[in-house]
This record gives sequence, structure tokens and C-alpha cells, in this order.
Amino acid sequence: MFDFLKKTWQGATKRAREEEDKARASSPQSAAPGAGVVDMMPSMAGEFATKLASRGLTLDFTPASLPSVDRVLASATKELAAMPDDDRKKGQESHTCLKIAAYVGEVLRREEGGLWATGPDGLPLLDLGAHHAPVVTAVFALMTDGWIGMPDGPVDTVVAYYDHVSLEARGRLDGIVRGTHPSLESLQHEMSTDSQLAEWLVVKLQLAIKTATTKSNASLDFTSESLEAVEAMLTQFHDRLKTATPADRPTDKQIEDAASMWGAYVGEVVRRHYGGRWAISKPEGVLQLETEDATIFPVRKVQKRLTAGPADAIPNYFNAMRVVLESKA
Repeated sequence: MFDFLKKTWQGATKRAREEEDKARASSPQSAAPGAGVVDMMPSMAGEFATKLASRGLTLDFTPASLPSVDRVLASATKELAAMPDDDRKKGQESHTCLKIAAYVGEVLRREEGGLWATGPDGLPLLDLGAHHAPVVTAVFALMTDGWIGMPDGPVDTVVAYYDHVSLEARGRLDGIVRGTHPSLESLQHEMSTDSQLAEWLVVKLQLAIKTATTKSNASLDFTSESLEAVEAMLTQFHDRLKTATPADRPTDKQIEDAASMWGAYVGEVVRRHYGGRWAISKPEGVLQLETEDATIFPVRKVQKRLTAGPADAIPNYFNAMRVVLESKA
């Protein structure tokens, strides 16, 4: 059946390309290019949720919906087991497997950040940055064997698979944020004397890393080189501010949230290279990074970059900080 599953996926992608080619031929101005795994798996997940909604079962793309998916999977597996072992059965198994996997993967992607990609076997998998989740082969194993082999032991439900992958993805994310520190707590102690501020900053750093993976397939590692990837994402945000219609333009709150997230990352890159501690200024209440020789405001800098444009490029800002801080060292 595994070979049949791959053929089913190949057939689906071929049909999608053919439909895309027809759409482009009939309306080249409006046809969107690139129908592939990145587009097809979210589409399949949506179709799966819509079909079940018509039966009175609501799937809202949250982890809380996965027990319902387990029940659907168990029911489908039972029905398929009663069918004659022919191509019709294999085809139905393959389509069911792909749709359930698409939904499970979308829940993971929305919760943990990531990108759909094509694995070595030609089937879709979810790229979570430092970890790849082969959700199609996982669901296939549940349907055919009743369990999925995992590094710390087998799991026999979608819920258990999600929990395992989510825990591993978060562990790897924490590892990127920790760097050389043995724990997040020791990092937070170094970052700021304000424990609540340090916890808030760690959340922002995690969100920045996940956003970079999800939006641009970029890996952030707190090196100065990683600021080029940040600059590319800030460029996209600024361009959207300039060209979007009033209805689609990011709100002031969205601009503020983006500035705080990327500002935290940019400031932490500076801090990990040149030391310092984060603080909130009084009485203004402004987030700042205090080094021995200077006080800098990376969130304000990023906000200016978002609204003013590339004249305030972040790599240039870091290089300017490097000159100032190294001259006083």
C-alpha cells in the first residue's frame, strides 16, 4: 500500500499542476504560480475539516481537536478493513491517509511553526526547523500497523504522536534560545535582573525563531549573519506597509508586536556579542539594553526600520553598535 500511497500523492500533485497550468493559460494575470506541497497540504487539511463539519464534527486546527481525529481514524480504519483488498481499497486508504496527515501537520505547523516540504521518499513532511515530522508516513503506520515507531517508544494515537513531536520541537527551540547555557533559567538570570522581563524576552525570542522558520525558512542562531535574514523579513513587512490597501495594512498593534519581537532578537544578538542586561527605563517604561558603555533601544530601532524603510537597515545598525562598543572595550 505504501507504493500506492506515493502514487496517489504523485497523481494529486500532477493534477494540481495541470489545473494551475489551465488557470494560467485562461487568466495569466490572476493565476498564482507554485501549486505544490506547501499549498496542497493546507488545502487538503481544509477540505478534511470542511467535510467533517458537514457531518457535525468541528475541527478548529487546535491540539484539542486531535482526539476527534483519532476517532475518525479508528472509524475509517475499521471500515477499510471490511473492504475487499483491491485497488479501490488502496485508493481510499491513500486519500484518507493524506487528508488526516494534512490536518495533523497543519495543527503542528500552526502551533509550533514550520513549513511543508517534500521528504526523501517524495511524500510531504513538516519541516520544523531543527526537526522534520514525516506526518504522512506516521499516519500511514497508524492505519496499517496501529502504532508509530518513535525514538522513545511506539505511540498508537494521533494525540500521542502530536505530543511527542511538539515536545521534541519545543525542546530543540529551547536549545537554540539557550545557546551555551545549561537551562533557560540561567539564561534569563544573565539577561535581566527583572525575572518577569527575562521570561517575556525568552518568549519573544522563541516566537522570532519560529516566525523566521515559518515565513522564510530561515534559521536564526543569534549570530551577526542571522541579522540578514531578519532584515529580509523586515523588508517584506515594510513593503506591505507601503503597498497594502487600507483594509490589508498592518495595524498599529501588529507593527508594535513585530517591533517588540524582532527588537528583542536584534538586541539579544548585540547582548550575546558584547554583554549587557535588559531593563525597563523609569519612569518612561521603555525597553532598553544596558551595556557597560552604552544604552541602546533595539525595539525602537526596529520600529523605525519597519516604518521608515531600508535606510535604517538592521545589519548596518549592528555594525554601528560594534564600532561603538569595541572602541570602548
